[in-house]
Order: sequence, then structure tokens, then C-alpha cells
Amino acid sequence: MHIVYLLTRHHISAIWSVRWHLKPRLHTSALLIAALLAPLTSCSDDVDDDDGAALTPDAAPTTPVDAGSAPDPAGEFAPFQGTWVSLTCELRPGASADGVVPTYVTRRFTYEETEFVGSMTTYSDPVCTEPLMRFDFSGDLAYRGDSPIADDAINVNYVLNQSFDVVPLAQDFADLLNQAPGTCGLQPWEIDVGQDIMAPGCAALGLAPGTVLTDHDILFRQGNMLFFGARHVDGAGFDREEKRPHQLQVPMVPEQGNGRIQDGDLIEAIAGTWVSVGCELRPQPAASPDEPGASAPTPQYLSRRFRYDGLAFDGVITTYADVDCTVPVVDLIFAGRLERGGDHPVAEGAESVDYILDERFAIKPREQTLVEQLNGLPEGSCGTTAWQVDVTQEVQESGCGAFGIEPGQVLVDYDLLYLFDDMLFFGAKHVDGSAFDSDEARPVQLQVPLVREAQ
Repeated sequence: MHIVYLLTRHHISAIWSVRWHLKPRLHTSALLIAALLAPLTSCSDDVDDDDGAALTPDAAPTTPVDAGSAPDPAGEFAPFQGTWVSLTCELRPGASADGVVPTYVTRRFTYEETEFVGSMTTYSDPVCTEPLMRFDFSGDLAYRGDSPIADDAINVNYVLNQSFDVVPLAQDFADLLNQAPGTCGLQPWEIDVGQDIMAPGCAALGLAPGTVLTDHDILFRQGNMLFFGARHVDGAGFDREEKRPHQLQVPMVPEQGNGRIQDGDLIEAIAGTWVSVGCELRPQPAASPDEPGASAPTPQYLSRRFRYDGLAFDGVITTYADVDCTVPVVDLIFAGRLERGGDHPVAEGAESVDYILDERFAIKPREQTLVEQLNGLPEGSCGTTAWQVDVTQEVQESGCGAFGIEPGQVLVDYDLLYLFDDMLFFGAKHVDGSAFDSDEARPVQLQVPLVREAQ
């Protein structure tokens, strides 16, 4: 659900100039490959921290690393033992020569004491039916302290010091490795035949012989959900400590006995109030996305609160100035009704849902800079009185050009809803930050979920 984009696409410094409309793009397998390989080649030459570079479960950078002292498995890593898999096809931002592009993945991770075995399969289509390649890797876990993102979340380094296999699943990828300059593996590449490239290296992937990769990530378990850190909106990997994520991505579930789909009617099942698990990350579109050399999307930090009563809903989305969501900028307050659109293919029990904001839209600035910007706008263009910190103004009728709202305009967000194991999923935001402003722009992957508000 991404009403937040519709309401904040002119956020702060570009507050009254941004306009962005979804332009569907098709990417070839070669472009997807380039996006997935970019973190390796871009990080291999400029890593200078003691922990080395990173292969994220979503990407792959470089450099030797010391695993550090592993904690007792009955301690920090005990909640994560076992095998975890993707709930559905997942969306990631990938960096390429054309900018940030969507990449589609599924994951499988097994934890045994302080060791892990991981697998990430990438696809050329948004519903993960056409596999492109698979990374299989294993190594040691290194505890790096508690993470502030949530109670019981920890910082962890994945040290890939045991194996790193590449398995082509499409001819395009096998051809790319065979035709690339330099050495990669020990024999010609074939579909469905993997090679461990840790010892021999792979020039095409920017890996020198004997390279050990490290990923600076987080781990958090809530119920039957296992969360890693959210991928940076520019597609960068977690290649050093300062790149460690501060927000969560869509979770994995246990491979065996992996949760419960809701029984009965979805709208009846979601009645009540739902809130964010922790600070959330979204991409904001570049200010001039159609211009050559336009910048990558910029990060936006937010939290959500939604309440459902039948087809009626109301919500508050708060955006923040910092990565940990401790410095609020603005509350966006809205209400309206849901319009059901039938089954959604993302998962059994999911539905296409339109959020129609025809009851209320209000803005509450939470910091002085935004108040000054809003008060500096032409009189009557946003609200009817002077803005003040922590004072709410209704703008449904008067409009607010700074947030792209015309007088009397009714915003519609074309989204999805999925309830699994009593966690509520909306659709994943498009990696370019574009809106869910038409049925064609409706998302096809899941976002990090909401949980029921504690009573």
C-alpha cells in the first residue's frame, strides 16, 4: 500500500516540483544480470574497513574478512536455527548502467549453530517463473551486537568462507560467463551445472582467487517470520559496516510448517488496527526521472498505522528525517473506503484492493523546517491558515499543491492485501519510487508486513 508516495512525492526540498508517472519498462536477461553483478564489480576496489566487503543475500561484493569470535549458538543465533524460505517472489532494486532496475528473487537459508547455507535464485520475470541464475553459498555467522530496529534484533556478519557456487539457469547467463574476458571458474559454463568460484575466482564477477565475501546485515524473528535488512534503494550491497541496513525487508518463513493463511473473508479477518514492525524504507523517485543522467531514487523513512472496519479504513503515515525513524517530519492522515478487485496472483488468499481516499486527507507537520516551507508557499495553495508544528490541517477540500493534491481531489491507490500468519502485507513499492496510480501499476510482490497493534 503506497498512498505515502502519492502524498509525499514532493517531499521537503523538491516539495513543489516533482511529477512522476509510471512508465512500464521491460528489461532483458542481460540487463538483469548486469544489475545483479554490479555490487561485486563496484565494490571490489574500494573497500578499506577491517570487516571486508559483502555478499548480501541480495547481491555480491568482495574482499577477505575475519569472522571474529562466534557467540554460543544457544545464545544470539538460537532463534534462527532451521531452514527458511521466501514466502513469494521478492522484489529488489538492482544497480545497472541504466540506473536502478527491478530484480526478482527467491531465497532459502539454513542455520545450524553458528554456520549457514544460503541460496538465492534470480528470475527474469516479476512473478518468478523464469529462473536466470542461482547463487549457493555457505560460511560462518559473526555476532556484531544488538540492532536498534526492534527488540531482539541483532547485527550479524555473514562470512562466506566455505563455498560460493554460481549456477546458470538460463543460456543468457551461461553465455555471458563464457564470453566475458578473463578467467571464471575452471571449465566452460553450462545450464544447471554449478561451479564453486571461491578458489579459482571469476573476473566477470570481480572476484579475485581466494576471495572471502562478507555481508553486514541484521536478523530479527517475530513469530514464524524471519527478517533480514532492507536493500538500499540505489541497489548497493551491505559491503561495510556503515552500509549495514536499518530497516526490514519482506520476511522468510519456515520451510516446514510455514505459517497460516487466513480462513474466511479477508476483509473480516483484517478488522482492527495494524502498525509497522519497525522503521520502514521506501524509494522516492528522482526529481527529473525522464532526463538523461537522472539520479537514482532517494530513501524515505516511515512508519504506518492502519485501521479497518469493514470496507472503511483510516491511516496515518509518518515520515522521518533519519534512518532509525526517531526524528518525525510529517504525519499524513487519511480515510476512505476499500474497493475489492478479486484474487491477486501473488499468493493464495491475496486480493487486489483499491484504496479510495474520499473521506479525509490531513497534514500535521512535525518539524519547523517543513512548517516554514509550507508557509512560504503562495497563499491558499496548501491549507487555509498558517501552518504550525504539531497542528493538523484538513486539505481534502482546499487542496495542497506541495503534496500534489488538487482541491477536492480523491486519491486512489491500486494495491493488494494478503494476510498470512496474522501479519498483513501490502504490495512492494516499485524500485523507481513510482506510484500505484493505475491498475497497470498495481504491485505484484509483497512489502514488509504490518502487525496487529498491541492492546
